[in-house]
Amino acid sequence: MKVKMKKVVIGLVVLGLVAVIPAWSQQDKFSLNFGLQTNICESSSFDDVAFTLDARLSSKLSKPLNISFELMTMYNYGSFFPWGMDIWVIYPGVMLNYEFGRWFAGLGAVWPFIIGEGEVDVMTPAPKLNVGYKFGRWQVTAYIITWTGEGYGFLDWNWAGLSLGYRF
Repeated sequence: MKVKMKKVVIGLVVLGLVAVIPAWSQQDKFSLNFGLQTNICESSSFDDVAFTLDARLSSKLSKPLNISFELMTMYNYGSFFPWGMDIWVIYPGVMLNYEFGRWFAGLGAVWPFIIGEGEVDVMTPAPKLNVGYKFGRWQVTAYIITWTGEGYGFLDWNWAGLSLGYRF
C-alpha cells in the first residue's frame, strides 16, 4: 500500500512541475495560499477547522477571463471523516475566473484524493465555486466545494474555506 501512495504523491509532484515550469517562462501568475476549511453538511456543520495549503497558476484567456490550475492539500486529524484516522486530502483542480476590478469570481472542479493509513481513495470530481479580492501582491479567496458521488446528493457534503495568498 505504501508503494501505491508513493506513486500517487510522485505523480502529483511531477504534474505540478509540468504545469508550473512553462508558466514561469510565460509570465503567468503563480500564487501560494494558506487557509482554513470546514464542513457544511446536512447532519453537522462547522464541527472543526482544518488547515489548507494550495498553489495556483493563472493564465489570461482574455481581459476579464483567466483559467487557474490549482493543487490544494488539507490535513485532517481524524475528526471530519467517520474513519477516525489522520489523512491528507489532495485536490487538483481547474477554475475559470471572471475578473472585475480587484474582485474575481469563478466556477470549476476539483478531484479529491484521500490519502491515509497507507491507502488512497479517489473520489469523483466535485464542483467548486470561489470569490475573491486582490490587493497588491495579496489575495483573499472564499470558496465552497460540493463532494458528489454515489450516496451523496448535490449539496449534501460541502467544504467551505477561506484563504490568504501571495502572488509571485
